[in-house]
Amino acid sequence: MRNKITTCVIAALLLAAQGCSSTGTSTLPANAAASNTNSPPPSGTASTAAPQAAPQAPSSGSAKSIYTDLTDKECGPAKQTAEISWERTCPGVEGYKLLVQTDDDRDSITVITPDGQRHPLNFWETVSKGAFATLGQKAEWRVANRNGKDVPIALIVRLEVQAGGTVKGGSYLTVSKITGQGICVTDRIDPAADANEKARAAADASANRPCLAGATR
Repeated sequence: MRNKITTCVIAALLLAAQGCSSTGTSTLPANAAASNTNSPPPSGTASTAAPQAAPQAPSSGSAKSIYTDLTDKECGPAKQTAEISWERTCPGVEGYKLLVQTDDDRDSITVITPDGQRHPLNFWETVSKGAFATLGQKAEWRVANRNGKDVPIALIVRLEVQAGGTVKGGSYLTVSKITGQGICVTDRIDPAADANEKARAAADASANRPCLAGATR
């Protein structure tokens, strides 16, 4: 009788062990979860990594203004170049100069770079279109800090234009880009309450803008 009881107990223990083994075994490989977490996305799935930003021109927040005078007092003596034509040289920033030109009561400017190259802005064709025009008293240089140095990126000059022909008179702001590829007029800002803000925004974005018709580099 004792042998039968012992045999029954052993049989019961064996059956219990087999049942635990069948329910506790996983059907997934041991490293399956880590593999799914670290694997790259399937082909055609967008990556979550942020793309590298493309280079951009200085924004209004990263550029600042420096002002120089265009008055007779601050500029050199006027030099007569023709019967009704005059010019005088005015100081700029970082070695740049502005050659102020007057031809029959029509003003314009030529930008002179630090290495002596001349870039006529040709306001007669780009802005005033042959009408009588007078420069304002200040030049506004938009500059960006590069390697601790203020580098000019654009020039803003006011031009008082009289009505004539197809040109509507008014106080316009001229915007000219200054780049290693060239210097030219890119925008003419019409008279408006926010003209100064528009001119600075246009100046800061002028590097990739085309020259106005009649402009030279």
